[in-house]
Amino acid sequence: MDPLHRQVILDCYDDISRDMDPVQALRYSTVHWRDGDPGFIRAKARTEGPHCGARALLDKLLELPYDAFDDFVESLREVPYRHLVSQLLESRTRLHTAVRRGEKRKKDLGRWPQDVTKWSMKRLGAVSMLLTTLMICAWIVTVYYTDGMNDTPFMVFFPRRMKTFVGREDVFGKIDACLEQNRTCLIRGLGGVGKTSLAIEYGHRRAERYPGGVFWVRLASKGDLCASISHYSSYVSLTREESVHSSDKMSCKSVTIQFRKYLTKSRYWLLVVDGAVRETMKELESLLPHSITETMHILLTSQENLRLDKERISVVSLPPFSDTEAQALFNKTVRSSGKDDRRWVESLGRSLGHHPLALQLAYAYIETTGCSIKEYHDKYTRANAVV
Repeated sequence: MDPLHRQVILDCYDDISRDMDPVQALRYSTVHWRDGDPGFIRAKARTEGPHCGARALLDKLLELPYDAFDDFVESLREVPYRHLVSQLLESRTRLHTAVRRGEKRKKDLGRWPQDVTKWSMKRLGAVSMLLTTLMICAWIVTVYYTDGMNDTPFMVFFPRRMKTFVGREDVFGKIDACLEQNRTCLIRGLGGVGKTSLAIEYGHRRAERYPGGVFWVRLASKGDLCASISHYSSYVSLTREESVHSSDKMSCKSVTIQFRKYLTKSRYWLLVVDGAVRETMKELESLLPHSITETMHILLTSQENLRLDKERISVVSLPPFSDTEAQALFNKTVRSSGKDDRRWVESLGRSLGHHPLALQLAYAYIETTGCSIKEYHDKYTRANAVV
């Protein structure tokens, strides 16, 4: 989750504590509350606070993979959690404004305020130690590259694979065939269907095939490209002189040229481009070699059809989960299910259109509150009937 949207959720902790009606908070309660036993609810609230359940749910949501914050909010709206949706959207608008005005720094977002303060107090010593370590690492990397580091995948800055990833086995084979035949391949699907998670998992599973490197680039906006490839500047240096200069602050153009040189002269690499849109494809074209050989593969994710150098990119469509995948996700995130659970998992999957993000949110709620999947399905059905 990117820092700004992570900060939006973190800010909701304070919003809930200040504004949320305790009766509304019972929706998120961690206790197995039931009619006729309000005393147990009050006892739980006295020991852990009236909003303990809401905070526990937000803790769980911070760990979920997602493709788009708006899909995340829409899924909450449908459940529905209207108060929490309002807080999330207000927090996002406020943070966007604060960043634009320079009142907040992007690098400080996504962390608790006390963590930022603690970092500031210890920054001088930590930075000195970090610089020393980086100088040693840069020297080692430079020597290693000149001795043939092309034999090792570059997974240093590649995102960690999702612990909750399940299924999609048939899609991996389709991506393999698509890249083998076309050298470029586009994973296309609706927001929240799991395109990013699939691309991350594919990079990890196929890393051994690409000794020239497995690289991760975000391309949802024009600024994303430079921010992504700047991490690799010291790793893709082709000479000792370039390695020395790479430690300095480089312009976007310089970083792009250096990265392009590496891709042009290297073989057997995979470039994973996440969240690409039509408006940013020119940025990607400026990064790629003039000629893409059979040893160079580019895997993109997007909600729309895309073209590269005016040629349509071959598509592998990512559908919603099947019943089997929805069941596997339940077993992995909640618990091993019995026969009755499996029946209600299928029913809930159909109600949610087997949408992966909607299922993840539903399972997070079930895991946090301890309610049964039947109870959740009934609540969801009633909520939709009211709407």
